[in-house]
Amino acid sequence: DPYTNDKFDNDKSILLSPSGEQHFNSLGTHIKCQQQLAELKAVLIKHSSLFDTSKTTIAETSTPHVICTGDNPPTTSRSY
Repeated sequence: DPYTNDKFDNDKSILLSPSGEQHFNSLGTHIKCQQQLAELKAVLIKHSSLFDTSKTTIAETSTPHVICTGDNPPTTSRSY
């Protein structure tokens, strides 16, 4: 794709679990055009690690997470 920087190894084969493949297939049931369906499936499979909930991942970022509230104190609420 000329509009994105593809930093993934195209030779690496990606294996999906049967439930993952079934879920990806169900996402495109409303798409009638077979070419668009194939393109969607290719993108989903290529980036399947982003949707993998079987293993926990923790984001590592050096950016501090701050919500600027101006002169107002931060709002608080009880967790449910």
